[in-house]
Amino acid sequence: MDGNFEDLEAQFKQKPGGSGGAKARKPGSRTSKVARKQAIVNSQQIRVQEAGAKLERDLVHFPFIKGNLETNLKPIETYKTWLLASLSHQPPTSETDKDLTFEPTHSSGPGGQNVNKVQSAIIARHTITGLFVKAEESRDQPQNKVAATTRLHEKLSQHIEDAKVYLSDRPTLESKGEKIMELLSGILAKN
Repeated sequence: MDGNFEDLEAQFKQKPGGSGGAKARKPGSRTSKVARKQAIVNSQQIRVQEAGAKLERDLVHFPFIKGNLETNLKPIETYKTWLLASLSHQPPTSETDKDLTFEPTHSSGPGGQNVNKVQSAIIARHTITGLFVKAEESRDQPQNKVAATTRLHEKLSQHIEDAKVYLSDRPTLESKGEKIMELLSGILAKN
């Protein structure tokens, strides 16, 4: 029994990479650098895929969602032009505001008869993307309009950031436009 214990103890005391075992890689070795580069590439690909999925979810209410590609070329081209312009610079609020529509609606939740008879809630919609938000916190329609506009601008900014990540693997504007068309065609094919 003592012999077995000594053999085990000797095995634990052996240096890594000793007899018969594979050699341990040094932290700066070529193989670890290659593995690190591959891990970075893989994480970038995952980020691009996640951003594409977010864009698809955002575009559920896109204006062309029903129909085929040929009948919807104008809204598709409008979206592509808007997105490519937004990627190069963050659109000023005044530029974006011309593409917003506001629809008054009834609020939901507590509020008594006021909820039923006064349309104080606002739905703000971006006509190019179809993104929308509803604001109903206040009983005052102008305050809800300001809140809806602010939230919609935040949503549009996030949409643009997701698009930047999604298109980060494409070097030219032309190739980015092609990738946008692929995304929109895929959304149409699913519906």
